[in-house]
Amino acid sequence: MFDESEWPLLRAALSEHTASVQRHREITGANVTDAVAASSAEPVQAVHVRLTGARAMDIDELWHHQLSSCGPPCSACGKPLRTASASYCAECGASVV
Repeated sequence: MFDESEWPLLRAALSEHTASVQRHREITGANVTDAVAASSAEPVQAVHVRLTGARAMDIDELWHHQLSSCGPPCSACGKPLRTASASYCAECGASVV
């Protein structure tokens, strides 16, 4: 999960990658799969490595790793709840009181 100081850096790289894919599609008429394959994800990977020390397995999943979009930590396991209004923890199944 990326905190409020990290998320803008990653969001900018992700947004630029998305724009690159869209530009490639407009210019070439390629489908999404081919346009993603033709667009370099290295700028996103570089930011991810700088922030975490590891390469991302799937850069599309990173859009869902903004800490502020999650709820508070689960009182049972400590993992963030998926939303602020979650009724149970998706990680351990504990009910939220």
